Amino acid sequence: RALNTQSGMKGLVLLIHTSIDGIKNFFRWAEMYDLKVPKKYGEAMKLSNITFYFDNLTTKSSFEKYDNYAFDFIIIWPIQSVTENENEIRQLREMTKRQNTKKIIFLTIKEPWYNPDSFKSFVDRVIELNCENDDPAEYQRIQETFSEDMKRRQY
Repeated sequence: RALNTQSGMKGLVLLIHTSIDGIKNFFRWAEMYDLKVPKKYGEAMKLSNITFYFDNLTTKSSFEKYDNYAFDFIIIWPIQSVTENENEIRQLREMTKRQNTKKIIFLTIKEPWYNPDSFKSFVDRVIELNCENDDPAEYQRIQETFSEDMKRRQY
């Protein structure tokens, strides 16, 4: 919603270690279920005032791929998949230094088994939504969705 208040923005969503259904998962986590999402990475998707591009970010791909692009924002999600990998954290830190992008957002949910402190050296602010206290219903929704995801991954 905050990004949508600006008109005509263009952003890149880098999905870390995800398959193409990661785009659907991104919008499912945002509770935006009935969207027609791109069928492959690199296609533009218009949502209200924002044009989104999606790509998959892995250690095997080049982190320099978007160095010559100037997006209004880049969202990198989910960072919990790299919080224990020093090489990937280093690559993300170097990528943020090279970018011409106005705002880079490292997006994740707070989970008790990972620690995002390794990102603090190169982010200018951390915004935490404490929905366990602020919005118990939202916290419950996140916990249930996460539990469902974990059950699917076990099969």
